[in-house]
Amino acid sequence: MKKKQQPPQTEQQAAAETKKNKGKAGKVILIIIALLAVALAAFFGVVKYLDPSFSVLPKGMQEDISKAVRFVDEDLLGHTEAVSRTTEPVSLVPVSTTVTTTKPAAEYLPIEEFATESAKGGNLLGNILNGGKVGTDMTYIYHIVDGEGIYRFNPLSEEAMKYYSTVDKLSSLNLRGEYLYFVNEQTQALYRLKKGSQKTEKLADNVRLAYLYDATMYYVTNDNSLYLMPLGELQAKKLYSSHDNAMQLVGISNTRVFFTVTNFSGNQEYMTIDNEAKEKVMRFRAKTEKDELLCPVLENGFLYYYLRQSDGSYTLYRQKYGSQLVVPLVEKVSVTSVYPAVEMNRLYYAVLDGNRFSMMEMNMNSKDVKVLLSTGKTDASNTLTVQHAQTYDFILGYRGEQGGNIYAGSCIYTSSNNVMWFENSRWSY
Repeated sequence: MKKKQQPPQTEQQAAAETKKNKGKAGKVILIIIALLAVALAAFFGVVKYLDPSFSVLPKGMQEDISKAVRFVDEDLLGHTEAVSRTTEPVSLVPVSTTVTTTKPAAEYLPIEEFATESAKGGNLLGNILNGGKVGTDMTYIYHIVDGEGIYRFNPLSEEAMKYYSTVDKLSSLNLRGEYLYFVNEQTQALYRLKKGSQKTEKLADNVRLAYLYDATMYYVTNDNSLYLMPLGELQAKKLYSSHDNAMQLVGISNTRVFFTVTNFSGNQEYMTIDNEAKEKVMRFRAKTEKDELLCPVLENGFLYYYLRQSDGSYTLYRQKYGSQLVVPLVEKVSVTSVYPAVEMNRLYYAVLDGNRFSMMEMNMNSKDVKVLLSTGKTDASNTLTVQHAQTYDFILGYRGEQGGNIYAGSCIYTSSNNVMWFENSRWSY
């Protein structure tokens, strides 16, 4: 049977057939390009997750890739709903706060991560951040007196003896086991002193602040680097360096360190890194503007800080790590230069009422507040700070031109008016 012969194509039909074939070929090429674009987008998505600040493509090319991805999703695969490609972890900051930092956010940490034991701490973190002048080993109270050294105070007899003598200024007093640890601000070094000895052992140079927990020392250097040192090995490990930006310790958990980094404009970022420095440093809170948030302290999974209000005043808040709920503890705070200290369910902070400076205690369960001790003759130029040591509390520093320097203490079992003063190397009422 003869095959039926097709009539010859007209010029218009031939042109249409050629255009159709070109359209098919073009669509195939576009599909290939789009699939390559999807692969590239996936690759750069992974890189972007590891480093959100990474960018290698020009803006125009990024837009072209986005169009190609939408073409594959919608035109070729028939997707009509938006496809989410957000890879950055959810931030723990309140949703009303704009996150501008380029670092990834720290994911939720269970409260068990913060189950530290107060008995293993070398001192209260609030004490350390306020200068670390007083500490206790639960038997004696040790306190630093600038220009004289370290004294040991017996709570039973209320007598003190000079334990270590030096004219240098000391800070960051930590006590653990058979050693005292401190920073010498003149030599800018971290030392330890075996109890009963006068011979110190240098552990690290260029140290500004040190905090001891269990068998690990955390310290910040004068050039704004964060280190961790296991006391068994005495081999320091650098965890992070903020270069020219000011660094301050905020707290620790069982496996992480939390700190702030403040740039030259005063903007403050809240960062965390694991103790092994295996992960990239992450943020745990949205950054704040200059003087917006002051004196953050992280204790047992709760962050304490002063936050500026719309009227310019400050409120002292407590916020559980990972929670959006903030609890106001003290409104209209009059002293924001003193870090809050926490022991068990007690909060210690300072108040300036006229020319009277007071150390306060709040029971955070009942919200009951009491004055622990006070001193008058204080003006706005004061550099007073507070220290809590089990059953005794202390106010020390410069009251101003009228009041001068003081070193005062009081027992929690006596009246706030029953104040003892340290003068001429001894305590007296």
